Amino acid sequence: MPIVKYKAVIADVDGTLITPGEYPAKKPGVKLVEVVNKVTKKGVVFSLASARSLFGVASLIEGLGLKSPIILDNGAKIYDCEKKKYIWESYLPKSEARKTLSFLTQDKSLHVFVMDDDRRLEDLSKISKWKISKIVVLDVSPEKAEELYQALRLNPTIHVTKSISSAYPRKESIHVTNLDATKQVAVLKFAEILGISTKEIIGIGDSYNDFPFLMACGLKVAMENATPDIKEIADFIAPSYENNGVAYVLEKFILQKNVNPVRKKFQKTMQLHYSHDFSGEQKEQLLVLCDKNGNILGSATREECHKDDGKTHLAFMAFLFDKDKKVILTKRSKEKSLWANYWDASIVSHVLIGEIPEAAAKRRGKEELGVETDFKDVGAFYYFAKHGDSAENEFCHVLIGKTDKEIFPNPVEIEAIEKISPAQLKEKIKKNPDSYTPWLKLALEKMKLHGLPPVVSSNASSGIRRSITPLR
Repeated sequence: MPIVKYKAVIADVDGTLITPGEYPAKKPGVKLVEVVNKVTKKGVVFSLASARSLFGVASLIEGLGLKSPIILDNGAKIYDCEKKKYIWESYLPKSEARKTLSFLTQDKSLHVFVMDDDRRLEDLSKISKWKISKIVVLDVSPEKAEELYQALRLNPTIHVTKSISSAYPRKESIHVTNLDATKQVAVLKFAEILGISTKEIIGIGDSYNDFPFLMACGLKVAMENATPDIKEIADFIAPSYENNGVAYVLEKFILQKNVNPVRKKFQKTMQLHYSHDFSGEQKEQLLVLCDKNGNILGSATREECHKDDGKTHLAFMAFLFDKDKKVILTKRSKEKSLWANYWDASIVSHVLIGEIPEAAAKRRGKEELGVETDFKDVGAFYYFAKHGDSAENEFCHVLIGKTDKEIFPNPVEIEAIEKISPAQLKEKIKKNPDSYTPWLKLALEKMKLHGLPPVVSSNASSGIRRSITPLR
C-alpha cells in the first residue's frame, strides 16, 4: 500500500502556531524550532499561510529561519523569505475597495483597517496608493461577524471570509480581498513555484478562512481547537496550538517519530486524531497469560496467544454510551486477522502487563476512537472461539463508559461506527447474528445490556487483575 511522501507543510498562524490575535507574535518555542530544523534538513519545505501581513509574522520568519515562500494577507500575497521580496500579489480594484469601505464605515462601532501597499492604515483618509491587499474588520462578536459576512458576500467580485481573532473572549474578524486572493489560490501558486503537486502538501489550520486552503492540500490537518467545519473536512485532528500541535504533525508525518505513516487510502474516508495508534496488530507484543478464572500465569506474544487454539490471555471489551444513551458499535477493520468486518463493542483489546482493565480501556479509547474517558469494570467471563487456523481464547473483562465527545475512529482498527440503542442492537443481532463477533453476543447475553449491566466489581484485587464477580 503506497505511502504519500510529502514535500511541503504549510501552517496557518493564529490558532495554529500561536494564540489568536497575539500581537506581536511571540518567537516560536524551542520544540517547534527544533522540529522545523529537522524537517527542512530532510528537504521538506515548511511555510506559513496567514491572514497577517509581513510585519505580523516577522518573529516567526526569524525564529524558524524560514527561507521558503509564505502566504500572507489571507492569500493576497506570497513573500519569498530568502529573497526578501513579494513574488505574487493581488489587489482589490479601487472601485470595489471604495464600495466595501463605504458600507463598513456606516457602522461607527466597527474597527476597520486596510493594508495599502504594505502599510496598515486605520485612518482611511490616509489611503493614497489604493494598492489594497485586504480590508479587515477586527474583533467583533461571532454574531456580528456572521451578519457582516452574509452582507458582504452578496458582492460577487470580492472574496470575503472570517477568522477567529481572539480566543478569550471569543472574537472574530472579517477579511475582504480580491476575488482571486484566497489561501486556496495562493497554495496552487505556491505549489507551482516549488514545482510540486498540491497532493504533496500538508496543510494545517483551525479557522473559517483555512477552509479553502486546506481543500487544496493533499493532507488536511485541523487543530483540536479548530472550528467544527474545519474538523469536518480534516483528514487528521492534531493537538491544539497550546499543546504544540504543529510540531506533533511534523514529527508524525514527516519525521515519522514513533508512529507509522497514515495510509493514503484512509485520508478521504476517515477523520484522524492525534491520539490514534496506527501500528495495528503487533505479532511480538506481549500479552498477559491467565487461567480461565483470570489468575495471572505469565506472558506470551500476541501471535502465540492466537495461533491454533491459542493461549488463554487477559482481554477486555468496553461499551461506550453517548449522551442519548446509545451504545457506540464499531465495525472491525478489513485488515484484522480475526473477524474482519464484523460488528463489535465500542472498544475491544488486551490488558497489557502492568495494567488494570479500566486503564487498558482508557488507553485504547484514545488510540481507537480519539476519546478520553473513564470506564467502570462490571464483570468478566471466559470464552473460546475458533477462526480458521487461529482462535480467541480469552478471559474478557466487560467495562462501560460514557462520553459526549466527538468520535474519531482509527481507520487501522475500525471500518465504521454506529450509534444504536441496546434494544435495537438486540433486534439486529436476532436478524443477522453472523454479522457480530462471538464475544459481543456472549457479553450481551450475559450482561443483559438492554437492561444495563447488573454485575458489579468488588474491591479486592489480585496482581494485575481485579477480583470481580464473573459473568456466568
